[in-house]
Amino acid sequence: MTLVPEEPLIDPEVIKDLEEQVQELRYRNPMDIHNLIDYPTERKVAYVSTQEEIVQDLSTNPMSEDEVEADDSQESILVKATEALQCASLLQQFWM
Repeated sequence: MTLVPEEPLIDPEVIKDLEEQVQELRYRNPMDIHNLIDYPTERKVAYVSTQEEIVQDLSTNPMSEDEVEADDSQESILVKATEALQCASLLQQFWM
């Protein structure tokens, strides 16, 4: 398990200001601002892959033929230049 490096992500002045605002609201049991902003269990990462491992995983798992055929299911529509210009002209008139 790897821990994410501890770096202050938020300015201490911002945290102080937030704490003051929470105190003004007078909650009976307010949540700790530090815990709310930087939840401790989010710092734990089970495994961090290296770039080489990611590239290797992607290169060893090529797409199956079914996935490739599924990508060909949508045919592109051919639009003539004159039709495109007519549509652009209509849009220009509409926006003016």
